[in-house]
Amino acid sequence: MRPMPYGLKELFHSCMRKILFLLIIIILSACNRSPEKAGEYHQFMIESQSALMNRVFELSRNLRNMDSTKANQILEETKVLALNTAEEIRQAQPFKKDTTLRHATLQVVEAYAEVINNELGEMAGMVTRGELTDSTGFRKAAKIRLSILHKLIKAEKEFARQEGKFRRTYLAGKDFIEADTTFFGVDTINPAGSEF
Repeated sequence: MRPMPYGLKELFHSCMRKILFLLIIIILSACNRSPEKAGEYHQFMIESQSALMNRVFELSRNLRNMDSTKANQILEETKVLALNTAEEIRQAQPFKKDTTLRHATLQVVEAYAEVINNELGEMAGMVTRGELTDSTGFRKAAKIRLSILHKLIKAEKEFARQEGKFRRTYLAGKDFIEADTTFFGVDTINPAGSEF
């Protein structure tokens, strides 16, 4: 095989250096975007959980002040929110090799959906029947709220554990907002000054 002419050889090496340089730039820019993508993924999971948590606890506290039409309308909207949120999480691609945060988020969303269909559905039925107007109705509603907490706390704990693990693995050294777990304190069951 004949050796490559000197000029052609230099041109070949020059092209190879440029290609190598471009590959390094592409790899570095992909690596630099990794924390940004991890942050977006993390934020999506946190917001999915938080939106449902806020809606469920708001409803459990405020259903007694609504008329039956409003209570059932908001309950139906919350059911749709839960279904749409679960579907969005199912369709979301896991970040890198993470499947645990995605799975934990889906589990907590499904736990909220179950509470919406059962416990909050029962409370909405009590509103429709006018059963939240006396102390017996208040006590029953307080038991339902306690049942909601017991059903959600296991899924919430696992979600918080996986969220922390994801942050330590992919977002080390980044500022973040702690997951809101205040809904799971004793004052949620019977806030000071509350009738239920």
